Amino acid sequence: MKALFITLAAILGFSAAESDSLSETDLMFARDAADCSIMEIKLGQLAQTNASSPSVKKLGQHMISDYTKINADLHSFAEQKQVILPSALGTEQQEKYDKLARLKGAEFDKAYTKCMVKAHKRAISMYKKEIKKGDDLGLKAFADRHSALLDHHLKLSKETADIVRNDK
Repeated sequence: MKALFITLAAILGFSAAESDSLSETDLMFARDAADCSIMEIKLGQLAQTNASSPSVKKLGQHMISDYTKINADLHSFAEQKQVILPSALGTEQQEKYDKLARLKGAEFDKAYTKCMVKAHKRAISMYKKEIKKGDDLGLKAFADRHSALLDHHLKLSKETADIVRNDK
């Protein structure tokens, strides 16, 4: 089983030494949380150029600011554990980004806010799972520390989606 995990960790870009410092659950959460942060920052930047609604641009700026802090906190934790996290969008995230990058104005606004609602529901679930089932106390504390902010982001995303829907 350990050999399988080390092989999986190597495929995902982690060394064998890294796989010993965190459980598989914690390692996958850390990687997913980093992917999420990178995506939110990149999409927030895209919202600054492609959105037409001031509310969408403001939401995008919130994402840039808050996820930059979350990402820094996560990377600080990862450095202590000697875990290397992704620093660029993965293939799936890049495809989502490219799809949104082709949109402009009201069409972008609708797609972006829909994406933000969906992404934050997923992130909240992921963070709650780490809080309940994670093994590393530091990583569980990280997830707990940022959970309220994710709840706030979901609320902002829903409110902004409502504004965009009503701006026909």
